[in-house]
Amino acid sequence: MKTHFDIEEFVKRGKIENELDLERALIADRKLRNLAKENSYLNC
Repeated sequence: MKTHFDIEEFVKRGKIENELDLERALIADRKLRNLAKENSYLNC
């Protein structure tokens, strides 16, 4: 089982194909939002 994933996989596919991918995307979103709060360089 793959424990580490790459957000670029979602970007390349252009869609979330299953529930596991959705959960991974939601976790990545939360992590990126927290990082953006700490580092203004990451904020869009």
